[in-house]
Amino acid sequence: MKDELIKRRFLEDDTPSIVNLFNEVFSEKASIDWFKWKYLSSPWGSVGYVAIYKGKIVCFYGGLRQCFYLEGQVLWAYQVCDVMTQQDFRGKIFSKTPIVTMLGEMFYKENDMDFAYGFPSIRHARLQALRLGGEGYRLVSQFTKQIVSSNSNLSGINEGWQNFKSSNINNLLNRFDKNRFKFYKNSDYLKWRYFSHPLKQYSFILFKGLIRNKGFAIYTVKDDYANLVEFKAKDLEYAENFLNKLESYLIKTNIKGINIWCHQNSSYKDLLIKLGYNGNTHIPIAFKKVKESLKLESDFFYDNFFYSMGDYDAS
Repeated sequence: MKDELIKRRFLEDDTPSIVNLFNEVFSEKASIDWFKWKYLSSPWGSVGYVAIYKGKIVCFYGGLRQCFYLEGQVLWAYQVCDVMTQQDFRGKIFSKTPIVTMLGEMFYKENDMDFAYGFPSIRHARLQALRLGGEGYRLVSQFTKQIVSSNSNLSGINEGWQNFKSSNINNLLNRFDKNRFKFYKNSDYLKWRYFSHPLKQYSFILFKGLIRNKGFAIYTVKDDYANLVEFKAKDLEYAENFLNKLESYLIKTNIKGINIWCHQNSSYKDLLIKLGYNGNTHIPIAFKKVKESLKLESDFFYDNFFYSMGDYDAS
């Protein structure tokens, strides 16, 4: 039986079968265009591995390659995603090692990376720690506010992707993001991640001052709530002003509230509480150090990766 299981990198011809497996496992309606966008068009490359039994793809293990900066040092990571096994094969014994673990071992062996991380289910987070050397997990902090009313004017609010200018966005990102450890994003990444997404619709808002741009936000709407996937502002004063104006704009479009991810150590946390946002724990975030020479440990990652909701590939 073990000899009948084929394990390898996915081929483009595998795409329809992988999408079918994804829709079956996660009860989604993903498309072939979505898979090609994610795994064949991502800015820094993506990888995926399949397990095939009697001609049928029964397991997939994917990863998005991403760039991080640690105090000026470039680090390469993979966000593990779309890890799935067809239900009938989750308990099927081919060896002492589960199929998904076999693919994970290939993934880490064949791809150069400093570390890996992801936003798995609790079950997969435990599997990663138990079988693949992951270093536990923590829970993402999500803050939510129901918008009842807002009196802020809309001056400075410019909605629409026509306001997305690459040079302006890159300048904003370079000026505002001063964290010691950060996921490097530029305008090309943001356009791929949000504007070019084949299944979801995201809205872009530029916050302009009298002379210079002061911030931007990207959001998508689900269940009448705006999920703020990206939010950048010059400083806390402008962030407060921007959020107040954003609420005024959104309530005029019949949005009932806002969800935003905010790390517990972020300077935005106290501001969100001041503005009436309520914090709660959300899905897991998990880390695995891959290069032993890497001077990055799990506690530092968890304490200093100031994630946004859009960093989760499924947001």
